[in-house]
Amino acid sequence: MLLDKRGNSNTQERIDILAGFIKQFGKTSIRGVLADREFIGERWFKYLKNEGIYFIIRIKKDAKTTNSQGQEVPVQNLFRYLKAAEQLTLEDSRLITGVLVYLTALRLSDGELLIIASSKKDGQQAVEYYKERWQIETLFSCLKSRGFNLEDTHVTDPERIKRLLIIPVIAFCWAHRIGEGQHDSVKPIKVKKHLRLSKSIFKAGLDFIRNSIFNSTSFFNLTALFQFLDFNHFNASS
Repeated sequence: MLLDKRGNSNTQERIDILAGFIKQFGKTSIRGVLADREFIGERWFKYLKNEGIYFIIRIKKDAKTTNSQGQEVPVQNLFRYLKAAEQLTLEDSRLITGVLVYLTALRLSDGELLIIASSKKDGQQAVEYYKERWQIETLFSCLKSRGFNLEDTHVTDPERIKRLLIIPVIAFCWAHRIGEGQHDSVKPIKVKKHLRLSKSIFKAGLDFIRNSIFNSTSFFNLTALFQFLDFNHFNASS
């Protein structure tokens, strides 16, 4: 959904996005909703809870909640004694924007507090799930400078941009799926000393597709093309 404004979406826009997803794929396909600190609010939290949608959302450290005495305090006060790498989940739910949620905090290595509000009391699992939110940043970089250079387009019409965006998103999924198959079954990506892959799963898949297109004389044969688009067939034949 393209917004005709600067900044992030409002509650109604987020509800519309989820409602559209649920209509198309069903609520049971949602494992959870991850969001950063900008995406909070009473109506938003209530919507997710009423729909039974599990959420893990980071909140600002100065968000207001209540302490064990029922006094209103900044949420960071409840976790001020945490040391680096220490994590704590409060035993009982607390009010954030007027909605009862479970709070978990992790003190990061730089001293900052990562505070998460979730609809379930799941502590460590909530933190592990929240780490997956970074994948959206990875997707953006793959769509732009590290992959498809989407920003190089001179298209300005919102509807045309919306249609244009569909193509690299599908291509990203395809490249990532191919990269997974290559890494798991064909040619594992080297791991560097800092334990990170020397090349991303996406880049490995994209390079494989690119090389297959330009190095295969039979690629544009219709049968070969369909086989190439069939990940399982192509992975097995590799």
